[in-house]
Amino acid sequence: MDTGHSYLFIGAGGMGMTPLACWMSEAGYSVSGYDAHLQERVRRWLAQAGVLLEDFIFTEQIARFSTVVYSSAVPAAHPLLAAAREAGVRCLRRGEMLAEIAQNKRLIAVVGSHGKTTTSGMIVHGLLHCGIKANYILGGLFANQTTPPAHFIESDWLVAEVDESDGTIDAFAPEVTLVLNADWDHADRYLDAAKLEETFTRLLNRSQRVVLLPEELHLNPSGTAELQTFDGAAARLGFCAPPPGRFNQVNADAAAAVLSIFGQPLQEDTVASFPGMARRQATLYRDATLTVVEDYAHHPTEIDALIECLEAKEPDKQLVVVFQPHRYSRTRQFKADFAASLQAADQVYLLPVYAAHERPIVGGETADLAQAFSGHASVELDMSLQGIQSLARAVGDSPTQLAFVGAGDIEEFAAAFVSWIQASGCASGCEGNVLDAALLDYLKPRLSPDCTLKSQEPL
Repeated sequence: MDTGHSYLFIGAGGMGMTPLACWMSEAGYSVSGYDAHLQERVRRWLAQAGVLLEDFIFTEQIARFSTVVYSSAVPAAHPLLAAAREAGVRCLRRGEMLAEIAQNKRLIAVVGSHGKTTTSGMIVHGLLHCGIKANYILGGLFANQTTPPAHFIESDWLVAEVDESDGTIDAFAPEVTLVLNADWDHADRYLDAAKLEETFTRLLNRSQRVVLLPEELHLNPSGTAELQTFDGAAARLGFCAPPPGRFNQVNADAAAAVLSIFGQPLQEDTVASFPGMARRQATLYRDATLTVVEDYAHHPTEIDALIECLEAKEPDKQLVVVFQPHRYSRTRQFKADFAASLQAADQVYLLPVYAAHERPIVGGETADLAQAFSGHASVELDMSLQGIQSLARAVGDSPTQLAFVGAGDIEEFAAAFVSWIQASGCASGCEGNVLDAALLDYLKPRLSPDCTLKSQEPL
């Protein structure tokens, strides 16, 4: 790769795109970013890394970039992407760009259907804790908002998540591959579980040194890399007990196995001090009766693990889940499994499907998922002020854990709900005062620190 080339990231605020853009900018590449819906929390990381953020780009200007990098969520008809292709500009998906970087690194690839971001974060936290020099490019943000999602350093090692969802996994040949699981997902690309397992197996065959996987996973690769199982590695290598939940234990075991490759003794508080990852069992609000959490779970297996963990944390509270299905294809394929998993909660509210890049398909709508419920009925809910008010009335004063679950933009709905709850407890007088207070509370962390918010100003 030539650091003299210029790169434009379309959709630079995406959770996979932001860390990659940050790393490349820190490494000396000329990186610009464009995103029509850029959030303040990622804008800060991009700006801090030196990424030039473009407020607007005319299609006629696209030829000034050597390469356009885009996420799978960017449709082919996007004006900038279409203009780049017409102008002969090289266009790479996020995974293809990462694969180019990894060609010159000793790649530790974290793969699997679930848990990649949390496990990668644990590995990075352990490396930093032990003073081991390694590059890293995550697929999400740390919850503490102080540890960057990517870091460039003069080291041959690179820790990165490798995504299977769009097929770019086939471009990688890691030195070390960590496979967490291989549950069937991405039905739009993989017709059945066997097709997904074949993809993971091909990656293991290309792996050069070590393959780490759980005992229960039988992929049977035929490559030359040494196979090792990581079950129980955390306890063997001195990690403290991880947070509650079966998946958290698996993630900690996997991270411990990777860190053991470096031959460094692990400090006792490595996992205990792990800040966690944003949108992974994140507590947004807590008072005497109500706990509000948000989680990225968007597959039935992930929802099973989440509900198990939440019930263990606060068994005396009712569990109410607000779920936003992610993609029509996944909803259609797994609606019966989603319904079975969600019915473990006491109440379930279903939001409209988050489409990502997909068009609606028959059998993949929220109404189709609602019809799959048998134990108790789910309630369809709009992502609106009326939806927030309905949810607040339904929760009432009963001791409740309220979980907002999904991989789309449900985090914004969850934040708006919390702002409404807080304003309802603080604002006096009419509903208009509550709405003003809630709106100010919601907007403040989403705007630049230079922005001044005012309420009840005369026109």
